[in-house]
Amino acid sequence: MARRPHTTVTGARAAITTRWRPSKRRAPGGVPVKVNAVLNANNAGDLERLLEIGRTQRLPITLNLMRSEQNGLWKNAADHRLEDERIRQLIDRILEARRTNPWIILSSRSYELARRWPDFTRDRLTAVETDGPVPGPPCSAGRFHCAIYPDGRLFPCTLTEEQVPASNVTIVGVAAALARAGRHGCVTCSSVCLLEMNGLFALRPRVIASLARTYLTTGIE
Repeated sequence: MARRPHTTVTGARAAITTRWRPSKRRAPGGVPVKVNAVLNANNAGDLERLLEIGRTQRLPITLNLMRSEQNGLWKNAADHRLEDERIRQLIDRILEARRTNPWIILSSRSYELARRWPDFTRDRLTAVETDGPVPGPPCSAGRFHCAIYPDGRLFPCTLTEEQVPASNVTIVGVAAALARAGRHGCVTCSSVCLLEMNGLFALRPRVIASLARTYLTTGIE
């Protein structure tokens, strides 16, 4: 069940400078803990510090790029975005860190695809906006996974909220709503976590092998 995405961007240094202890890897009740860091102009300079915290405290980390398309979803996010070339440089730093840091969960292949994104002011591209095939596996949103909001609306993913027509699962049921969501028209996006899901559902060897290697190396659950 998805909740409405965050709509205000803040400095995020507090999340990075928090002093983690090994016991924090599990919350009360034994629930495993994973850190998800959304990188932007406010915190990109602290990437290496965050990764070192993850390594020393044995915390699995997913690193995502802040979404900033001015489509009504992310409010003032565009004021905090990195320029496109600096985003690519940030991805290069992540790719370099992945060589020695097994606690970075998402695969190098997904970051490589994100690095090739032509315009980071856009979150996603539809079939009518592209000329022929795009790099990477086909979009899996609306086919193998979806986002259902508390009011019952089902969207292919959080990038498509209010951007494509949605059905309400409390009215038509999940199967009918998902069938409609599968006709969203997107072919690719810049979201690293969604690119990773595309690779996993498409059974791409590099993505699957990377995830398996991460789990075997770190012992995370």
